[in-house]
Amino acid sequence: MTEAAVALGQPQIMLPLLDALIYDPTGTELERTPARMIVNHDEDGNRVESLHAVPLAQGDGWSARLHVWSAGQSQLTEDTHNHTADFGSAVLTGAFRDTLYSPAAHGEGEKRYEYLNDGQRTGPVREVVLMKGPSRIIPAGEAHTMDHRVVHSANVRPDGPGGISATVVVRRPRKQFGNAYTVGERTGSPPWVEPVDGVAALKKVRTALENS
Repeated sequence: MTEAAVALGQPQIMLPLLDALIYDPTGTELERTPARMIVNHDEDGNRVESLHAVPLAQGDGWSARLHVWSAGQSQLTEDTHNHTADFGSAVLTGAFRDTLYSPAAHGEGEKRYEYLNDGQRTGPVREVVLMKGPSRIIPAGEAHTMDHRVVHSANVRPDGPGGISATVVVRRPRKQFGNAYTVGERTGSPPWVEPVDGVAALKKVRTALENS
């Protein structure tokens, strides 16, 4: 998966693909599967617009999409979470700091409220205590693999050309509902996924790649 993400992220492949999706998305994965915006919340429970997930292609047992964060989300830290499927990711522009978490032994760690990611942040399911583990900065040009069971958070650094960060992600079929681990308990269960204009996000990535 990671090798596929790296190959797909090469400019000679990515730029023509972006052009095709921007100028004529008819019959493409972008037309079949609308782009989505992920919504996070800060420590006070305020809404924070997070990444734009834009479908690129899909095949037998895999799918590819672009993740884009804009300058307005500078230093955004996503809610701690795991994923619905294993994936490989290559950073095209910008960077982010990835921090791992694990269940805390003897209750020593950071309190979180666990929500089920079924499209509606239902819950909270329970209270948990997580221990912060190692973190690393993943810059443009590097790639990594993520197991669906791993709990982590990403501190986004949209410092690439045009003030964005972007990754290309190649993932396997879904294995589970994911979970989000929030600092504060949410009131109600607002959707955490909303439709968004995918073409606008693709144009930002194309411009950034041309200027990198």
